[in-house]
Amino acid sequence: MILNLIRCLFSYDKDTEVLKNVSFTAKQNEVTALVGVSGCGKTSILRLMSRLYDYDGGSIRIGGLDIKEISTKSLFEKIAIVFQDVTLFNASVLENIRIGKKRRPQMRKSFRQHDWPTAKNLSGGFRMGIKR
Repeated sequence: MILNLIRCLFSYDKDTEVLKNVSFTAKQNEVTALVGVSGCGKTSILRLMSRLYDYDGGSIRIGGLDIKEISTKSLFEKIAIVFQDVTLFNASVLENIRIGKKRRPQMRKSFRQHDWPTAKNLSGGFRMGIKR
């Protein structure tokens, strides 16, 4: 599955253009990071990809389909987004992950595939508590 932003345009209001002709490709089973100075549009791109906002021009496609044609449920079965302002709950590492991923077999497969070294190295592993 491939995610494509193609000449994407977006503004929160008519006077302030936030994204102008932004294009990039993110491929399945690869990590794609959006890096840049504060205010350059990273969070705006994530908000568009997650359908919190609709883009003004261009397109965002997953597997060749425009995301406006994909249900939100189906969209989040295909992508995972980590925002910079992450909320952690007073629960274990595993429970915090489960909040976003409800399908246990896929979650276990993901842990094995990506060899989550950080959680494995914690004294309590995935069951270690997270405190705010």
